[in-house]
Amino acid sequence: MNAAKFQGKARVLKPSRLGFFARGLVELCQPRSWLERRGAELLARAREQPAKELAERVDYYFRFESRFELGSEADSLPLSELRRQRNYWFDLARILRRMPRGLRVERYFGDRTEPPARPTLVKARRIDEAERTSVLLKLNRVRHYVRVEDRIRWSSKLPTAVWRGNSRHPARIRLLEDWQRDPRCDVGATDERVQTAHLRRGRLSIAEQLRHRFVISIEGNDVATNLKWILSSNSVCLMPRPTKETWFMEGRLEPGVHYVELAPDLSDLGETIERWNDDAEGAARIVAAAQAWCRPFEDDEREDLLGLLVLQRYFEASGQLP
Repeated sequence: MNAAKFQGKARVLKPSRLGFFARGLVELCQPRSWLERRGAELLARAREQPAKELAERVDYYFRFESRFELGSEADSLPLSELRRQRNYWFDLARILRRMPRGLRVERYFGDRTEPPARPTLVKARRIDEAERTSVLLKLNRVRHYVRVEDRIRWSSKLPTAVWRGNSRHPARIRLLEDWQRDPRCDVGATDERVQTAHLRRGRLSIAEQLRHRFVISIEGNDVATNLKWILSSNSVCLMPRPTKETWFMEGRLEPGVHYVELAPDLSDLGETIERWNDDAEGAARIVAAAQAWCRPFEDDEREDLLGLLVLQRYFEASGQLP
């Protein structure tokens, strides 16, 4: 199939880093009193929203069921951390600065998913976490919340599965070693590690990957970065059942509904590609359900409101708000 046919038919809606940081700096310069009024207005609007839907999402993000005391590391997000953790800092400040000043939080900025000792604001957690101390917020959104406008019909795409990424994780190395020579797959590493140089293949843009009917998603340090843009496209996501989750609620994604499940060792990848290539109607249902899942996360004002409600519950449970 001539690749030229695909040009200009898939548009990547990736947040601009420059725009993200510019907006963060503008908000940093805004009077705190104005931001707090804005936060109060958003919370007031919560009474006008479908209460059940909002409550279900807040319950999902904040699962700790009793009161708790903050640890000694809790603070009110000092400006000194901005330089080290810009992506996370601006995302948390966007919500925290709309709450009454002086409130303290414990948070972890990074990819670690081990359960913290006390309720802590995090980007990602294990789906099966028993301690329920990881409180999800929408953090590092400039990297993780990429979506696409895909105008290539599924039936017009190449009948193959694609993957590009770094080879630092055993599951990814297994994918490359087992399937790189299979004609049903176009998979390759894009990092410069010497150990996996033989598995390297040329980089592909998101738009180029969306020329394929199937895009493979494999977790790394926490969730797979490509999952969100795959689910917003007209390609079908192939992945093992996720073990970690973020604000995107990966733990509620259903195999056979939002994505096609692969065996943990990816041994069924070839037969899965063949089976779903013969089921255009089923693929269309999965694409439609996946895109519907993505839509609520694209409403920035509603997402900010949910962030405020999660923080409000955190401050109430920690005794900082009545």
